[in-house]
Amino acid sequence: MVDRWLDNWSHLLTLETVFGPQRHHLYVDTAQGTGLRRIHGEHKPTHRYVATDKLLDQIDVVKRTIKAGTTPASLGLGEDFRLPEGYDLLDRVVAKWSAVSNLDRRRTPRKTENSRWEVIRDLHNICQCIQAD
Repeated sequence: MVDRWLDNWSHLLTLETVFGPQRHHLYVDTAQGTGLRRIHGEHKPTHRYVATDKLLDQIDVVKRTIKAGTTPASLGLGEDFRLPEGYDLLDRVVAKWSAVSNLDRRRTPRKTENSRWEVIRDLHNICQCIQAD
């Protein structure tokens, strides 16, 4: 359902080459084959910054319109959209695409561990050899 929303609202997202600290919180690195990432200080010429302000405004309008009595289906949210759980789902979308994501915050502080770690290299190949036997 959320994929359908974002597909319908994708025209509200813009990729920009110039970073604006108040405007951009996510980026795509065109030199890498990875998806969206949160901005954590480093800026490269291959980065394209995603402006989500219009998307967040659209979600705010949708929430206010639903509270005013408009049916979610008429807003493009789909027939499966149910209240009040739908508000929570919209809030999670906002949290994921906004400047401050609750999903990125640590619940407990990091603490250093003095222990020994052994790294197994080529574990996938070892498992395939065992399965072949």
